[in-house]
Amino acid sequence: NILSNFAKNNLDRINEVKKNYQHYNFPPPIKSRKLLKSRTLKYLDLIPSIIKGKIASKYYNLAYQQQKTSSNSKMSKDEHWQISWNKYVGGYYGLERQHFINLVILSKWRNLINSKELSNPTLRYWTTNDFSAYVLANEIIIRLVMEDMHCSQSKAEDIINKTTEYGTIVMDSIPLEHDLG
Repeated sequence: NILSNFAKNNLDRINEVKKNYQHYNFPPPIKSRKLLKSRTLKYLDLIPSIIKGKIASKYYNLAYQQQKTSSNSKMSKDEHWQISWNKYVGGYYGLERQHFINLVILSKWRNLINSKELSNPTLRYWTTNDFSAYVLANEIIIRLVMEDMHCSQSKAEDIINKTTEYGTIVMDSIPLEHDLG
């Protein structure tokens, strides 16, 4: 009975959030890992330029600002708990898809990202995995939103900022299929 009440409340919350965001006309959710990987691969060659600062990155700037507030070379556990993580969520894509994109990035660029940790204080502070998940994956998500919504980069960034709740409540309730083989 407790579980059925929880499930009903959760479904009510999902439906409420869907209704609140229906004016965005999101495309159908990506349920296929294969499709999400294919779409991500188109943008993987941007990663070295973002790491080297040759392409401006909103999320790199956020990560840099966070790192500058710390006296630590790596993020402490206390700092980790104090971060406002909502600003690092990939909008309506949600965390599950964001973390899958991170895995795709790391499968190609882990060695490059690791090699830059020594010379890049922001990357060192965040560590390879978190930097990839919360900076680089979001840069890919910006490009995916630009495709989805046929909009500019600044508009895509705005959509991401305003649709985090949809991503974490609605999209993260829709599992990604294990269809990579």
